[in-house]
Order: sequence, then structure tokens, then C-alpha cells
Amino acid sequence: MTNLSREEQQEARERRMAEVEVIESAYSPDEVWTKNTFVCYSEGDVGLEYSPDLCQMIRLLDLPLSILPEICDETSSVKLELTLTMPNDYPVSESNDAALSTEVSLVSAPSNPQFVRKAALNAIPKLKKICQKEAISTVGSESVMSVLNCAENWIHSEWGELLQELSAGTSTRQSYLDDIMETKQDLKAKTIIGRRIIYSHHIIANSKRKALSELASQYKLGGYTKIGWPGVILIEGDEFGCQQFVDEIKSMRWQHLSVRAEEQSEIPGGETNIDPYRKLPKQFEELGEDDMSILASRCREAGLEHLFLLCMKINDDRSSIDKKKDQPANKLNIGIETKIIYTYGALIHVDHMNDGKGYRRWLRQACQTAGCSLLIKNCRMNSSEKSLEPKNSSSKTSRLVTYRPEIYVGIFGDERSVRQVLKRWRASRVDVDSKNKPCLERMMNVIDEFELDRRLSNDVLHERDALISGQLYDENDLECSFEDFIILVKGIDENLAASLRKCNRCANRELQKIDRL
Repeated sequence: MTNLSREEQQEARERRMAEVEVIESAYSPDEVWTKNTFVCYSEGDVGLEYSPDLCQMIRLLDLPLSILPEICDETSSVKLELTLTMPNDYPVSESNDAALSTEVSLVSAPSNPQFVRKAALNAIPKLKKICQKEAISTVGSESVMSVLNCAENWIHSEWGELLQELSAGTSTRQSYLDDIMETKQDLKAKTIIGRRIIYSHHIIANSKRKALSELASQYKLGGYTKIGWPGVILIEGDEFGCQQFVDEIKSMRWQHLSVRAEEQSEIPGGETNIDPYRKLPKQFEELGEDDMSILASRCREAGLEHLFLLCMKINDDRSSIDKKKDQPANKLNIGIETKIIYTYGALIHVDHMNDGKGYRRWLRQACQTAGCSLLIKNCRMNSSEKSLEPKNSSSKTSRLVTYRPEIYVGIFGDERSVRQVLKRWRASRVDVDSKNKPCLERMMNVIDEFELDRRLSNDVLHERDALISGQLYDENDLECSFEDFIILVKGIDENLAASLRKCNRCANRELQKIDRL
């Protein structure tokens, strides 16, 4: 709701619509387009109530590279989107809050030479600042055309200087060209197929997913990208293309990104076509947030399981492998035994989960990111354990009392990873409150943090590790009795069961039953 009168609000709406028509007539639909043009409103007793969806005008800007013809392709350019949002009281009010809101985002930029994308990223805050300043200086009047002209003037006067400054920072232009040509000649002397597996904290943004796909296509790389938490990128193709791909994505903004493993194989006989030697699909394919197991399966089928294990920091015991002399060096043997070692754990009691599905999804993603195994169970008393509420003076009857399930969460991995998940958990908005607003978890109780006992026989250790690394968490199998839960806990660690006994009387009764068996 604005502070304008009914007449002023109507005037503001009509002037916005008129300005939109003028701008659309001055540019082609590929240069300028609008969102939420017709703002719906309804008449009430007090005034006009506007929709929260504000009118936006989006201008596609081309930043040319023709000023550096010896390095850049003269026909290519950097593309930015300038988004202008009109407040409901624009352009009538003279308050700064009624000024156009400006946002600038990168649409595309050539990946070679590398400084071009860096120049584009550096240009975004500069361009936004100059456009916002112009919008504020013209508040109280129609400002869209003025801001667009300001952006185009900045491109003509400042962009070239920014680009030249960064190109000079690569030592000299000629040395840059010499380095590129030398690398290309070295790699062309012998054909090499390269592979990289890259680990990221997460891959979610549509713009980043699009950029990864476009870069892979540009360098003719195949493979997979697994989105979500964590993100994994697996590429295969010409070694020079792999190097350029990695250098390019490192220039993007990531919370965490690292190349966990790489390998190169020389194509025999001087052959230049690498397609017959590919192990991964020629096209770059995107896998979903919950498709980590699919990626692992694809790597195993392609004979690249070792890359996946290195990416996930899983110990790989190859002591039983006997390599044959006539076996190619880049080929995997079958029968590799994978052994995951769990040394630390935590058991947590959670009072409630208002948004159970979203809460559990957050826990699953946090544990996947940290490389931990997750256990979630909703524990109920057995039907025979339900009790009758005793009679009192005001009631002549007793009623059956049922208890809501107790929610237990277990996290298993190494000590650093488990504590990392707990730290994120306490600081993140993992649930919703009674008003359905995201909130922190204030009623979680860490029952115990403990080192898993490794002083067991090899058979027992192997059985316990297999249990933890298996499907402890299954969205379709959350409910269980206390008896079953205690049996599961005792199978993981006796000390954990003892800690659970101390904090929960119901669990104590179940343990006593099991001990008598």
C-alpha cells in the first residue's frame, strides 16, 4: 500500500503504462521486453491495493570486443541484462524509494581469452552503480529512457578502458597469444584425451548450470554434472579443452570448488580422433539432486569408478588386484573392494518437525555435502505399551493415552565432518514455525557425540561399517518401534545404546527387555 491518494495512484499507473509503450516502440522485442506490464488492482474502502508483482523492463546490452581484434573475435560480445523495476508510486512520488530499482546480470561471455569474463564481472557493479545514480537523480519523472541512455554511454566510454586494463594485466598481449599457441602446439603434437572430476559445495543456480553446459559444448566435452548438494562435474574430451574448461569455471563464484581427480591418456598411433576412446557420453548430461547413486553407477559402468571414489574421498582398497602385464594402463580391473571407515558419530533427539519433508531433505543434503551417513527414525511405543490415564475425582472413566513419536537423528563419518554438519544445523533455518515462516532449530538435544569403537574384529568392523553406509535413511521407512530402534543402535555401538538408556526411560525399558533375551 502506497501513501499516494487514489487519484495519484491512478496517475502513476497510467504514466507507467504510457512509458512502457514508448520504450517498446523505440526498441525491438529482442532488445527490450517487459514483465508484469499490467498490474492488477482492486478498489477498496480505503484506496487502491496493488499486486506485489511490480512492472519490470529488461534491456539486453551488447558489450563489444572489437577494440582488441588481435586477441578477441571481432564478431563476439559480452551480453548483460539490465533490469529496471518500477515501484508502485513511480513516477509520481519524488521520494528516493520511488526511484527505479536497477539490477545487472551476466548472460554470456566468451571463455577465451579468460580475462574477458573477468572484465564482464567487474563491469556489472560499475554499470549498476551509474544506472542507479541516474535513476535517483531523475526521481519524480519518467526515467527509463534516461537510464538506458546512461548505460549505453557507459559502454561506449568505460567498457573499452576496463577491457584493455585487464588484457594488459596478462603480462602483454603478445605473450598471452604466444602462451596459447605454445600450449596448443604441444598438445597437438600428440593427441591426449583428458578427464576431470570436480567437487562443488552445491550447483543450484540456473545461470551456472547453463554456463557449464555451454562451456562443455564449446570445448566438445562429454560427461555429467550432478546438481544439488553437493555438486559434481565429470568431463571428458581433448586435454586442452579440459584445461580451458577448468580454468573458466574457476573464474566463477563458488562457495567451494576443487578438482578432486584427473587423468590423461595418449591416443596411440598418432590418431587425432578421440571419439573411439571416450568412456563417457559425447554429450554433456545433467543429473538430478538425488542422482548421486546414478552417477556412481555410470562411472562404474564406464570403468571410471576410481575417479568417483577419489571425488567423494572414499578409501579404495586395491590390495587384491593383480594387474596383468598386457592390460592397458588406462583400463580398470573388476572386483575392487570399496571400504568406508566411520570413526565418529552423533545421536540427536529432535522435539518436532513441522515441515518434516523439507527438514529431512535439508539433513540429507547437509550430510551428503559433508560425506556423512544419515539415520532418521520416528520411534513409537509398541501397542502393548500404551497406558490408561488414571481416574481422578472429576472423571469416572479412564482414557487410552498415545504418545507422539520420538524423532532421533544419527550422523556418522569422521569427527570433522560430523561436527561440521552439527554446526550448520544449529545456524540454519531448517524448519518452519506456527506461522509457516522459516526458523532455527531450538529444541534439538545432542544425546551423545562419540568415537566409534574400532577395537573389534575385522568381521565385526566390516559388518558395522556396511550397516552405517547402507540405507539407514529411507524416506519410506521412517517409522519403527523403540525395540527395533534400540536393536539398530546396539548394532552400531554399545556405548551409543548406553547413552540412549540414560536419557530416555522408554529406551531404557526396551534395552532391559533386549538384555534379558
